Amino acid sequence: MASLLEVGTGFHEELTGRENVFLNGSILGMKKKEVDAKMDQIIEFSGVERFLDTPIKRYSSGMRLRLGFAVAAHLDPDVLIVDEVLAVGDAGFQKKCINAMEDLRGGGRTVLFVSHNMAAVENLCQRGIWIDSGKVRQDGPTHEVIEAYMGTFATADNTSADFTELEARRGSGEVRYTRCEILATDGTPKLMVRSGDSFIIRLHYKAEAPITLPSFGFRMSTELGTLITETSTWHHGMEIPTVLAGKGYLDLVVDMLNLTAGRYLLTLAITGVSNHVYDWVENGIRIEVEPSSVYDSSITIDGRYGISYFPQRWRLDGMGTPQNARGASANVG
Repeated sequence: MASLLEVGTGFHEELTGRENVFLNGSILGMKKKEVDAKMDQIIEFSGVERFLDTPIKRYSSGMRLRLGFAVAAHLDPDVLIVDEVLAVGDAGFQKKCINAMEDLRGGGRTVLFVSHNMAAVENLCQRGIWIDSGKVRQDGPTHEVIEAYMGTFATADNTSADFTELEARRGSGEVRYTRCEILATDGTPKLMVRSGDSFIIRLHYKAEAPITLPSFGFRMSTELGTLITETSTWHHGMEIPTVLAGKGYLDLVVDMLNLTAGRYLLTLAITGVSNHVYDWVENGIRIEVEPSSVYDSSITIDGRYGISYFPQRWRLDGMGTPQNARGASANVG
C-alpha cells in the first residue's frame, strides 16, 4: 500500500530527491535493484531531473508533489491512497496524475482517491463514497453520489420563484407570470443544475381574461448583464390563438445546458400583437450552474474557459498511432 496524503509525506528534509526515492522504496518493502529499475520512469514523470540531487528542503511545494506522486505511482502499489494533493500541481501535471491512476486501476490495482474536485472524481472513480462528519452518507455509483452531495448545497429558492405578490414588474397585467420552476425531466424539483444537464423550465401564469396571440418567453443573461439568449414561443414559430382566463403553465425543455459554471438570470416576458407587453419580470429567477466533467475528462470547465461550450469532437487520425493522445475520440453533446 502506498499513500500520498500531503505534499512531502515520507520525505527526509536533509536527503536529496534521489535518496528520498530509495527511502520511500525501502519503506514500501522494495529492494534497491527494484527501485533502480523504476528510477528512470520516476524521474521522467516527476519533471524534476535537474534537481534530483538537491536536498528536498530546497524544493518548492509543487516540486515535492511531483516527486512524491511519481514515487507513489511507480513503485507498483496494490493500493494507492491519494488525499486532496492534486490541487497543488499545474493543469498538465494533474492530467498526468489522473492518467497514472487510470493506468493503475486498469492494471487491476485499487486507487482510493479523496477529493473535492467533482470532475476528477467523476472521471476517475467507478464507485463513490460520500463521508460527512465521519459517517458514510451514501455509497454507490459515482454520478449518483455526486448528485446527492451537490444537491445538499442547493435549496428550492435557487431554482424556483413566486411572483404572485411581486410589484416590481411592468406590463398591462391582463396575463401575468405567477411562478417559475426548474424541474428534472421526470417533473420533480431539480435542486441542482450542472453543465450539460437536461431539465425543464416551467412557467406558471394567470390570465384575468382571454388573451389573443400571446407569446411567452424569457431572456437569459450573466450577472453582469451580458445577454446569452432570448427565446419565446414566437421565436419557435408557435402560434397560440387564445389563452383562456384562469391559471396554466408552459414547459420549455432544455435538452442540454451548454453553459459553464456560474450564476445566470432569467427575465420573463409575456408579449402580444404589436409588441404589446402584458408582463415583464426583470431578473425574476437566478440559476446557479454547477461545474461538471462535460468533456468526460478530469478538467472542470468553468468561467475561465468562457460562458458557453458546444457539442464537439476531436479526431486525431492524422497524427499517426492512437498512442499519441488519451481520449482521442472524446465527445460532448
